[in-house]
Amino acid sequence: YRFLTPYLLIFSIFWVWPIISSFLISFQATRTVPWRFAPTFNWGRLIGDPAFYNALKNTLLILVIQVPVMISLAIVMAVLLNSPLLKVRGLYRFAFFAPVVVGEVAYSAVFRLMFNLNFGIINKLLN
Repeated sequence: YRFLTPYLLIFSIFWVWPIISSFLISFQATRTVPWRFAPTFNWGRLIGDPAFYNALKNTLLILVIQVPVMISLAIVMAVLLNSPLLKVRGLYRFAFFAPVVVGEVAYSAVFRLMFNLNFGIINKLLN
């Protein structure tokens, strides 16, 4: 559990706390200088705004169309990349996975320079 503690701490600070804070702020009337608890102020404005329903409709439309299309494309790509009938299967696999690998190589090069024993910025700060 000690290995999970840094992750859980960072996750809580940057994900959980902002969600809880935003939810609590949504029940405050922020137009007044000292915030006051007004549970229906912001939510009432949201429900009464026609732009909210338009945005909700657009979001659901994109969800209904995009998710099945992306899942179908992913299945087709997986079948094609594993098909023995594809002549240059290795080239397609390389082209498909190269962007992922290039990013990881760049990250590792930067971290290697940052932690270099002789001139790394992190080791200079720690000494």
